[in-house]
Amino acid sequence: MKQTTKKHDLLSILTTAFRPLKYLFGDTKMVKNKGNVPLVFIVGVPRSGTTAIYQYLCSVPGTNYIDNVMHLFYWNLGLGKRISKVLFRDVPNETLKSKHGKTWMYSWHGPSECTPFWNQFFDNSTTHSMVNRTLDKNSGRHLKESVKMLAASGDGPLVIKNLGLSLKVEVLNELFPDALFIYVQRDMQDVKRSVLRVREQMKIKPADWWSIKPSTYSEIKSLHLEQKVERQIFDLRKEMEVQLSNIEEHRILKLDYSSFFADSEMWLKRCVGFMKTEK
Repeated sequence: MKQTTKKHDLLSILTTAFRPLKYLFGDTKMVKNKGNVPLVFIVGVPRSGTTAIYQYLCSVPGTNYIDNVMHLFYWNLGLGKRISKVLFRDVPNETLKSKHGKTWMYSWHGPSECTPFWNQFFDNSTTHSMVNRTLDKNSGRHLKESVKMLAASGDGPLVIKNLGLSLKVEVLNELFPDALFIYVQRDMQDVKRSVLRVREQMKIKPADWWSIKPSTYSEIKSLHLEQKVERQIFDLRKEMEVQLSNIEEHRILKLDYSSFFADSEMWLKRCVGFMKTEK
């Protein structure tokens, strides 16, 4: 696994050598505006099943998403999309495997959170929350243009999942007032057990932090492990739901993790209808 990780890191470094091409293949030069293409954000707390839902939705023909090849070109998703189209010709995602939210070790066409792209616009060093913070106008304009370009690069809905964005719903709503949100929910005790299990698998020390940080991060980061994890996921959920409460109900689909896997076919049809891919 370590060797595979090193290969991925090396590829990421090598692709930066192509950065000068950004000025030849700028994001906004990639496609003509195709009008109002549905934009869908998947949100939820860590270990609630957001990655699995992301993979299932990206397996629906016509769904547009950021894959692992595009992730390597996070500094110019337009160029990354061109390369991905040449390699995969817009076929749907074919892998439902992941490891702690990552899919590149199973398929380069698997969906990616593309965290380096989002980190260009948001400082998540102390918290992923935007409480008492704002996105400056230039960053907001660049982010809006990049996402709209990506949405226009496909005929179907653009589905985006990055856990850090779950605490940026208000910002996303301001930039993309027609965006849709799929809120993945799971029993919080199951979430807590899953987080603790992942921390153990990854050999993360009890004093260290893992995954996204709520606005209360500085207050809870030194708590005892189980108490810290419980506060983390409950504070994240509370903060996210407050932001979602300010969005019209018809723009939010609440999806229960257990219910989805009890009848994934029915839920996929419901999600497709929500994303307006059905004519």
